[in-house]
Amino acid sequence: MKKILIEVCDFNTTFMIRLFFAMFLICSLSYSQTDCDIDLSTEDIVEMSNKKINICGKVEEVTTVGVVMGEPTFLNLNGLYPNQKITLIIWQSNLFKFKQGVDYFLQKKVRVTGKVESYRGKLQIIINEPSEIIVLD
Repeated sequence: MKKILIEVCDFNTTFMIRLFFAMFLICSLSYSQTDCDIDLSTEDIVEMSNKKINICGKVEEVTTVGVVMGEPTFLNLNGLYPNQKITLIIWQSNLFKFKQGVDYFLQKKVRVTGKVESYRGKLQIIINEPSEIIVLD
């Protein structure tokens, strides 16, 4: 009888430890995917200029301008130009790093990590690496 009771207790302890770690892993992954300092759907970012932050928003427009030096690609978040909340810029020299292409981000909610800058009264973040823009949905 004691042996059966000990085996049941060992099984329950092992099961609970495994369950705890599984729940911890799931919670950690879900938190890291949506860890945003600013959600553009509900907040304004004017006060964030010159700060490195995480921003979440929806890419509503992707445009490449080949006649401008550096051939930038613009990803406009939460609005079409000129009414976007912020613009992400990927220079042509970095486009090769984005294996899926930049149109992949169109109409997707993303988390962007970078320094918010102001250019001609509009806010922007320059994206240099694919790891700086993560698709959330």
